[in-house]
Amino acid sequence: TAVRLAAEWDAACQKHSGDLLPFIGAENQARDLDELRAAVGDPRMTLHAESYATYVGTVYANLFPTRVRAMNLDAGYDPNKYRDDPYAYDYGQYIATERAMYRFLDWCANKWPDCAFGSAGSTPASLASKIRAILDDLDANPILDANGAVDVNGATMLSELTFRLNGGTRRWVALGADLKAAQSRTGPLMYAIGDSD
Repeated sequence: TAVRLAAEWDAACQKHSGDLLPFIGAENQARDLDELRAAVGDPRMTLHAESYATYVGTVYANLFPTRVRAMNLDAGYDPNKYRDDPYAYDYGQYIATERAMYRFLDWCANKWPDCAFGSAGSTPASLASKIRAILDDLDANPILDANGAVDVNGATMLSELTFRLNGGTRRWVALGADLKAAQSRTGPLMYAIGDSD
């Protein structure tokens, strides 16, 4: 599922943002970091990065080795393996995320008074179908920002949902409420990732 969704995301990027794509990627993100470093007047970069950001950090260090003071790369990516085949590199993460989703959905189906997204008779499969319907609706009718650009679609909500799953079981009651709100296109899952808590 993750590879299929990534392929759909890639196709949509090609279709809607093709002119911008040459300027997107880890190398340009690293160059942006260097612009920020220069803008605040630091002669060398001090960076704490986690997960994918560690890849950007290694690219930064490769591009600007004399501009690095210190880097803490937590859960670091192998830069060569990720660069050469990112989907294969992240496959284990996709499996773990899907398992986490179904653990949450199983809890939600069985603890529906505590999980606002569930109800009597819910099953993990029926709840997964409800999530798919929300995502499909957002893809067909995305939430637009004040300028008419897409702010939230199915892919951005799925990314936000994935990040919230990373919060573990302590976040499940809130996640159930957030999914319930998402059915009416309201709540925290309806914001761009950068605006989330």
